Amino acid sequence: MPALVRIPILLLLTALVWAAPAPAVGDEPPTPRLDRVDYANPRTCIAIGPEIGAGQRTHGIARQLVGGAAPSAATLGKILHWCERNLRIDRGGEASWRSIDDIVRQGRVGSDGDRAYALGILTRAAGIPVAWVKAVSEAWLIAAKGGRAHPDAETRTFLEVFLDDRWQLLDPITARLYGSYDRSKTEMPEGYLAYDKGHDPYSLVLDNRPAMFRAQLDRFVASYPLRDQPFQKALDLLAPWRVYVTGQGGAATYAREAARTLGFTVEASFDSQWEQNVAAVRGHKLLVTSRGNEPMLPESLREALLPRGWRSAYAAAAQGGKGWVAHTLSDGTRVILIVVSEYGPVELAVSEALEG
Repeated sequence: MPALVRIPILLLLTALVWAAPAPAVGDEPPTPRLDRVDYANPRTCIAIGPEIGAGQRTHGIARQLVGGAAPSAATLGKILHWCERNLRIDRGGEASWRSIDDIVRQGRVGSDGDRAYALGILTRAAGIPVAWVKAVSEAWLIAAKGGRAHPDAETRTFLEVFLDDRWQLLDPITARLYGSYDRSKTEMPEGYLAYDKGHDPYSLVLDNRPAMFRAQLDRFVASYPLRDQPFQKALDLLAPWRVYVTGQGGAATYAREAARTLGFTVEASFDSQWEQNVAAVRGHKLLVTSRGNEPMLPESLREALLPRGWRSAYAAAAQGGKGWVAHTLSDGTRVILIVVSEYGPVELAVSEALEG
């Protein structure tokens, strides 16, 4: 039995303050790092600092769950079971940093990361060294790099725990303990990718500090080289048949109906969140509909997206010319401006533009 395990539980429960880095302050999120954990010295991951706020309530729970036994996988199971029964997830409330005693007293956590924080501190109080691993869904990351991700990031907080003389990985969501864990790898279970690790849950910035957490994640996504991803952005073989439409009613409705009749898939029709939606269009076809002699597109995007001479296309259509004008951007996006607004002319213009 390792010396660490032989330390009396009551001594561990008093939790000496460790030399942790100063808590992050201000609005500047720390840069994600994977080298913060001293794996050769598990003691750095067992103490509970004063900023955690672990008092008699928390230590009493740990003492009750351990029951004087040496730390083991069964100990983790008891702590997980206690959290399942006593800490409800209140996703409707605003996530915020709280002391562990407040979490235990209130009986709720605000997010999965908040729960991983509470679980990790209770695990430390039970005598098991813990480090936190922040991870992001690989599929979400690839979509975000391609401008297609849902605004709600898909993240998860795992725990690295030191048991049986080795570091193992605990997934708080599935309650799975991975004994064959290779901490040098960034690949996590369930399709997640580790991007930040640490032994101090406050300065690490979990999602119970939502504004800074999201700012840090956005920076990571922006700087992440997609070429390093095993499943990087792939070639969309159906891209020639995927269509996006600007606008909602009127000409946009006619354009969508005409495109579907021709066998194209209308992926989305939008008139807001322009930056995000235009990013999703990249490499596909964009039908820009019109209202009067104005394209359904913000002025800030018109010169960058629309074909040269697009303004004269309205006059030409009024004189009996074709009802559309198009060009292809350098990234492969086909932009088609429909300069007519009535049902018949729109249907004809869409047919000519998509099949021409």
